[in-house]
Amino acid sequence: MEKVVLLYLGRRGAGPEYALEMAKALSKYVKVLCVLSKYISNIRHWKQAAQNIANLTLLEVHTYRSASEFFFSSFNFFRYWFVVRSINKFNPDFIYSPMTHFWECFIVPFCKCNNTIQTVHDVILHEGENGIEHKLLSYIFRYKSSKYVILSSAFRPQMRNRGISDEQILVIPHAVFKGYYHGPLKEDFYQYNRFLFFGRIIKYKGIEVLLASMKTVINRMPKVRLFIAGNGDIEPYRELLYECSENIDLKNDWIEDCEVEGLFRDIDFVVVPYTHASQLGVIPLSYSFGKPVIATKIGGLPEQVCEGKTGLLIEAGSEEQLSNAILELFLHADKLKAMKKACYEYAFNNTWDSSAKILIDAFK
Repeated sequence: MEKVVLLYLGRRGAGPEYALEMAKALSKYVKVLCVLSKYISNIRHWKQAAQNIANLTLLEVHTYRSASEFFFSSFNFFRYWFVVRSINKFNPDFIYSPMTHFWECFIVPFCKCNNTIQTVHDVILHEGENGIEHKLLSYIFRYKSSKYVILSSAFRPQMRNRGISDEQILVIPHAVFKGYYHGPLKEDFYQYNRFLFFGRIIKYKGIEVLLASMKTVINRMPKVRLFIAGNGDIEPYRELLYECSENIDLKNDWIEDCEVEGLFRDIDFVVVPYTHASQLGVIPLSYSFGKPVIATKIGGLPEQVCEGKTGLLIEAGSEEQLSNAILELFLHADKLKAMKKACYEYAFNNTWDSSAKILIDAFK
């Protein structure tokens, strides 16, 4: 085992950081050619890694910067040929996709390398993203791989239903993001009486349950504050937001990587009251800042949260359980401090190296 191609053509969100962490971990064991979008949000960090790591090389691909560019660029078959030729020239032992992209079906099947791995982040499409157009696109652009990575063992049955054998499935839990803060992270056990909802605002995120539960929380703790940060349509929740406006800070916009540290630093914990989920990158991200998580018992989330240690688990859709969990953490300072400490320990011990080793061992 000597060479690996990491193919990632996405641009924004948590994907660029996930791909970068995997690339750096893989480069400790093999030579890695990273084929990525020239417009990826953290391109500066990729270039720094390439300068500092001898085993890591970049191949930047002109992709797109807008929806219209994506449409027209999708018909640039010369670009696909260029990527295929570059991969074949590198002659990798396997091709790894940390987050699949539509264009891969025009690239991977035409490479000479028969060993391929793709990570399936959402085995089941989320509510609001499971319409006929999403299902059709998912079917059209699906391609076969030698092996598949899922981030939670809870979705093995769904993978089997697709005709994928257990031997083809690798379960690799989402490791902890450590690239969003600058300098060494200092342990912080101060209680801010402030908590965070982070990520896209979309129906399955359960934000209406969170806002409804705020009324009970505010009655017990009038000075508590909730920070909601993420892009999406806020109009369906405008009335609920207004009712608790004195206790809510809202940033309804795309969150850039450089803003993440500021959002997670001065809070006590994170809430993810989702009604549907596979697994979440925001949970290990929270742990990296020493912040516990209140999450629902759905999908792979119970595998990510250690009940009573790194967070609390509640039933999806329960306003009462959510408000009780929020108050439990705020009103029991010792418990909150112990959870923060456990999250720091989890972040320190949970590395990307083990994830990289599983991938490499899969094709040894």
